[in-house]
Amino acid sequence: MRMDIERESKKESERMAPSSISDDGDLRTRTRFLVRATISVAAGNDQKVNPLMQGRLQAVLTWIDPEQYFFVIEGGKRCIYLVVSVKGTHEVPKIAEALWVGLNAEVEFLPAINQADFEKARTAVEGVVSSFLTAPTPVTE
Repeated sequence: MRMDIERESKKESERMAPSSISDDGDLRTRTRFLVRATISVAAGNDQKVNPLMQGRLQAVLTWIDPEQYFFVIEGGKRCIYLVVSVKGTHEVPKIAEALWVGLNAEVEFLPAINQADFEKARTAVEGVVSSFLTAPTPVTE
């Protein structure tokens, strides 16, 4: 019986989560972001005491399906850092809306790259650096 409940819960979360976010696809062609969601004290407290809001955090996390997430206190407010991989920037609004509407959060997206990404960009970066380091410095008045 317990297994059936777990399977039904998984089916429900799969139905609710947008497939374009939860589908892993080829990670080499995806863009990774570090997303910071800051929840006001009032909105966070409401989620704790209002029965209609309880469970909202888990529903939002299920919808977004981040690779990882971390809870911190930042500037005296509840804050969640999420690592998400998207197929394209067209998926950013879906993630932002889930956090805005679901948690009443302020949202920031920071592009995140790993060492392999740096290695791929090495030639281009070296070209830019050499162009700017050898070019005359513009005079500002």
